[in-house]
Amino acid sequence: MTDINMPDFNGFDVAERARERHPGLPIVFVTALADQVYAPVNEEPFHCFPKPFALQTLVTTVDEMLAGR
Repeated sequence: MTDINMPDFNGFDVAERARERHPGLPIVFVTALADQVYAPVNEEPFHCFPKPFALQTLVTTVDEMLAGR
């Protein structure tokens, strides 16, 4: 799970580096700018949550991603 907008990196860079080590790793992006963002991560699985988000929604989504659904 990574925020898209960060001071020195962005979430897409973090996801790319993580997937270099772990191909197919599920990625969850969070952002306050969801209406202005597209995810350049062409591999599934990934999901983008706009801030604020409900904790239960995040938990359910992560659970499903880890279960491969």
